[in-house]
Amino acid sequence: MNFPPARQKGPAPGQPIFSMSGITLRVRDSWILTDTNWTVRTGENWAVIGPNGAGKTTLMRAITGQVPVVTGKMRRHLPMASPDAVGYVSFEFEQRFVDLERARDEARCFANRTGDIRRGRDIVFPVRPEKKQPDRNIEPAIDALDIRHLLDREIRQLSSGELRRIFIARALLKTPSTDGKLLVLDEPFDGLDASRRRILGAALDTLMTQGIQIILVSHRVDEIPRKITRIIALKKGRVFGQGSRKSMLSSRHLTSLYGSAIGMIQAVPKQTAPVHASPHPVIDVRSATVRYGNTIVFKNLSWKVYPGEHWAISGPNGSGKTTLLRLVTGDHLQAYANEIYIFGRQRGTGESIWEIKRLFGVVSTELQRNYRKRIPALDVVRSGFFDSIGLYQTCTDTQRAIADDWINRLKLTGLMPRRYDLLSYGERKMVLIARAMVKSPAVLILDEPCQGLDPSNRRRVLAGVDHIAQTTDTQIVFVTHRPDEVPGCTTHWLTMPPPIRRDPTGG
Repeated sequence: MNFPPARQKGPAPGQPIFSMSGITLRVRDSWILTDTNWTVRTGENWAVIGPNGAGKTTLMRAITGQVPVVTGKMRRHLPMASPDAVGYVSFEFEQRFVDLERARDEARCFANRTGDIRRGRDIVFPVRPEKKQPDRNIEPAIDALDIRHLLDREIRQLSSGELRRIFIARALLKTPSTDGKLLVLDEPFDGLDASRRRILGAALDTLMTQGIQIILVSHRVDEIPRKITRIIALKKGRVFGQGSRKSMLSSRHLTSLYGSAIGMIQAVPKQTAPVHASPHPVIDVRSATVRYGNTIVFKNLSWKVYPGEHWAISGPNGSGKTTLLRLVTGDHLQAYANEIYIFGRQRGTGESIWEIKRLFGVVSTELQRNYRKRIPALDVVRSGFFDSIGLYQTCTDTQRAIADDWINRLKLTGLMPRRYDLLSYGERKMVLIARAMVKSPAVLILDEPCQGLDPSNRRRVLAGVDHIAQTTDTQIVFVTHRPDEVPGCTTHWLTMPPPIRRDPTGG
């Protein structure tokens, strides 16, 4: 990404941008990061690392003024540290935006203003058009992130990876055009395909070369840009250490931070899964086509999954990986405009949505966005038996035992009494994975299940998926952008082609 040269005028290197002196933060009724001391100076670029639930996002929200400081002092020494000047991207920020957009959708529908739909450009340019950033800053970012074709797409039609690129562009465009030069990115690479991860990494290196300072949260130390030379590590709600990149990313230190390698989950008695003695494929998609306006997500796509197969699905952002799975589960409106067979029965021939849902267990970014109940995490796990958002039925003793077993295997016992909506992004993801696993469905669909997880939890999830494949009749469909996250049980691979931007037939 070639941004225009940054303005050379600015503070001398080594001056404090902001400093935290013995601070403690409050998140609702909890105090976290007690007695934290941290100073970021001009010329420094930092990475923030640590396990899920350590407080990384909370610390970033303190920088952006979204979390109150209850003890100690938070000083903002330079204008670039003011909340209005900081460019910020995080999963939680995106979640709040999606929640707000959903509420606006309901209000627009109630007011019969269904044509007043927010689009990608409304995120990138959140201010009035006459006050948007100069073209010299806009064009390079839009082209480098390949989002020009997304600007006029409805927000609800964007994939998670496309939405992430839109928000990154918003932050990148904000920072170079203001007096502030501080960019806070919370897991910016998650949800992006390999090509766009490389593009973003190069863009961040360019920005740092031009003097824009970056604080980056990452669970993947191999993706920390080379120009980031300072690291702060958090663990269990406290600062675990801070210092140079070399010392903080040493094998010894990372082992202390994340724990030793986690082996396979111990074998347990085989659980009973639905058995479908049928010559038909489990899933049979025939020449399916999905389009949004002039963008064809995929065209004439055929896919068959036979009994005993476990599939991995990959492809670039926007290629329709999630869309394909939503066609299969009946959650996409265009499912009934295509020829799709589930366990030998054609979709749209009188089956109920609950008959379909009973066959599938699903973990996805969309489910995580939609599951907003203020209930204990234990109830969320148990709700998987009933495919419900919330728990409205009483579990049997057998169901409670199965749920407890998966909770123990994924090492989630400590989370169970806590309110689900107060957990970190990664902790909520782990709870939803346990929710899907308790059901022992015919097909378990895992759409980017490792997104937002630390190394230990990624290993737990992959081991759990292999365990299910080896000890039950459940078939696995696993979506990922990362080859190192493909479960060992995988027998087949589907690679989705890039979307077609314009219908070549003119239709």
